[in-house]
Amino acid sequence: MPILSSPSTVLVTGGTGYIGAWVIAVLLERGHTVKAVVRSGDKGEVLRNDLLRHTSKSEIALEAVVIEDLLKEGAFDDAVVGVDAVMHLALPVVLAGSGDPENIIKPAVGGVLGVLKSALRASQADGNASLKRIVITSSVAAVYIPEPEEARVFTEADWNEVSLVEVKELGAKASGMAKYRASKVYSERAVWEFYDAHKAEIKWDITTLNPPWVFGPPIQDPATPLDMPMTLKLWYGTVVASEPPKTREAMQSNQGWIDVRDLAEAHVRALEKEEAGGERILVVESTYIFQEWLDIANKIGSEVYKKPLPKGFPDLTEGVLSYKVNYNTEKEKRILGITYRSKEETARDILQWAATKGW
Repeated sequence: MPILSSPSTVLVTGGTGYIGAWVIAVLLERGHTVKAVVRSGDKGEVLRNDLLRHTSKSEIALEAVVIEDLLKEGAFDDAVVGVDAVMHLALPVVLAGSGDPENIIKPAVGGVLGVLKSALRASQADGNASLKRIVITSSVAAVYIPEPEEARVFTEADWNEVSLVEVKELGAKASGMAKYRASKVYSERAVWEFYDAHKAEIKWDITTLNPPWVFGPPIQDPATPLDMPMTLKLWYGTVVASEPPKTREAMQSNQGWIDVRDLAEAHVRALEKEEAGGERILVVESTYIFQEWLDIANKIGSEVYKKPLPKGFPDLTEGVLSYKVNYNTEKEKRILGITYRSKEETARDILQWAATKGW
């Protein structure tokens, strides 16, 4: 039995973001009503227009809920009342290399706990029988060890302790990525600690999803490549842009990836599948080195993208590729059963989208 049937009302934080907008689009396609948390009324109108441009419908069941300060105590108290589910995607992606790690860790932890505390207060006030599940977007950054010495397969049982150690020992001098990864570890652990502490008081459960790098065309309409979502900007800057020049080291960068549209589908299925309750789930299509994306783009680019593309270092993909960072996604296959887009499909769609923008 699906835990969330249509029509239901779903509260989405981070809905104006790259992933969040696609999550809302899938929810609306499923027939749900969406309450989207936005920082201002203007941002709510932009989101509505982006979604209307994406759909053939003249009206959508979208309500913008303005919350200017997401870290304020009780910020979500009114928003959670009467909803059937919550999607919390409003987590910071800050990769600045300097500054106190708490500048990113504190809002990451405070934001997710704010949502959970508001849901708990609503449950204590009236039982909040309608709320069934909260799905929270974490990251593989909370799972994998960056640059392992030997090839390794990571699972949901793994936690990235290495970045915690770096941040603890180096503080402000830790790398920006270490601070970002540490924030993901601390915020997700805070989720499970809160859930375990209050499980007996609530009738809803929690699911966390741990995606890797996210690529694919956006629902938003960025004015320039500089305005693209961060991970899409990384893909475009590496695969399409000729500057800065490519380095062998960058082209050998080994990460996991998922198409943003498949990740949105995974979020909605995490609401629908009863078995997803209380689970931490890796949602990863596969792993890659960036040279693979350049090879694919050059192979299909002439069909959809008329400008020359950088070649990189084609010798890097000769023979059988091996990756140091790998993921076991058996749980996702068993519970969510996503059929993922391939690198070729995602690359083609990004290039077609960029061509329509005239870039």
